[in-house]
Amino acid sequence: MLQMVKKDRLLFAALMYTISIILDALRTKLLSKVAKTKIKYPKCVENTLLGLYTSAITPFSMGGQPFQIYHLFKMGMSLESASMVVGIKFITSFTTTLGLVFFFLLLYGKKLISTTASSLIIYGGMVLTVSMYMFFLLLILNKDLTHRIFTSKFMVKILSIILRKRKEQVLQKAVQSVSKYFELINQLWKQSKKTVFLNIVITLGEIFLVHTVPYVVATSLSSLRISYPQFFGAIITMTVVVYFVPTPGSSGGVEAAFYMMFRNMCSPAVVSATILLWRFLTFHLVILIGTILLSKTIYEIKSRVQSKETNQT
Repeated sequence: MLQMVKKDRLLFAALMYTISIILDALRTKLLSKVAKTKIKYPKCVENTLLGLYTSAITPFSMGGQPFQIYHLFKMGMSLESASMVVGIKFITSFTTTLGLVFFFLLLYGKKLISTTASSLIIYGGMVLTVSMYMFFLLLILNKDLTHRIFTSKFMVKILSIILRKRKEQVLQKAVQSVSKYFELINQLWKQSKKTVFLNIVITLGEIFLVHTVPYVVATSLSSLRISYPQFFGAIITMTVVVYFVPTPGSSGGVEAAFYMMFRNMCSPAVVSATILLWRFLTFHLVILIGTILLSKTIYEIKSRVQSKETNQT
């Protein structure tokens, strides 16, 4: 089956995924301007790739956003501004994706949920994902909850160990950071509504590209018995269902869910080959590129630290 792949379509799928990364970096660049911090566009692309990489290698795909915050911080952005940029991007993407999932479930629900097993997997995954989404939504947008979490004795103790600072210093910094973070959130909404709207539009484009990649990969192998809208609805639903699978990058869960979702819509051979090519483009290749970028980033950070130490002496 892999020998029959249409290489031009496969290259087109790779191009679409590349453009989605470029769009995600553009969102970082736009939001960084609101934070009044100049981050060069290539560094925004690097930030996106490193986020994808750390999501791919951490359980629950939970490492991406924290590492992106750390990376922006090391690029000269304040911790509060970096948290605002990454937090707004995350919530915009997740909210838009969930809205599309509910739309396609209403449109193609009977076709997507054709068996008892598929209904249990989809509804169970949706409950877990929506629950986690609500928690992160409150964490990013609710000042009282965020303040309670980051000023709690447990969190202050953990941060004091990580940062090697006294608890009093950590608590004071946490209070200041939470206040500054929510000032930036309010500033974004009150003074930069055009940026918010543009961020949503770019997010829609990015989601369209990312979830069209497997369709293009599948059509590079064979003609499909289902329409593009139905395929798109199935793939975006599957993505949400397995988002918080407790494996690095949701690996295993993504492949299994894809096979179960499409085995009755395409031939098993096409489904298996699509999984191999699609995951290579959007997962394994990202890990390879991310490993190179991470090594480069660590070297640059160490060089800056050594240069500061030399100048001080």
